[in-house]
Amino acid sequence: MSPGIRKFALAVVAVAGLSFAVFGVVPGEAHATPAFALAPANPTITITNQGVNYTYSPAQLNAKVGQAITITNKDPNGVHSVTANDRSFSVDVPAHSSVTLKVSKAGSYPYYCTYHPDAHNPATLSIS
Repeated sequence: MSPGIRKFALAVVAVAGLSFAVFGVVPGEAHATPAFALAPANPTITITNQGVNYTYSPAQLNAKVGQAITITNKDPNGVHSVTANDRSFSVDVPAHSSVTLKVSKAGSYPYYCTYHPDAHNPATLSIS
């Protein structure tokens, strides 16, 4: 091998070695992906205005006992509520805001809006 080719080959090997060191890559070494503990998003009920009717979405929501449930009111015109038919819970949600509800007992809870009892779709919260 001529001295010029040898110098070129050594330069290529040196650059490759430096790039492995800079980027943390070592040939033959296993690498683990960092683990991130991402908390799952809270179950969410969204209230929207659909013309003359208001909509709870989803109409059926499942959650766990004591789990935070986010209720978001996207209606710009006023307050709504999520009130269990048996009155075991009730929360008011002002326009363009969110509140959190936690239900402490398992069961199936149909709910309605105390401000618009006949203008919302039927909805149920199932707690296990």
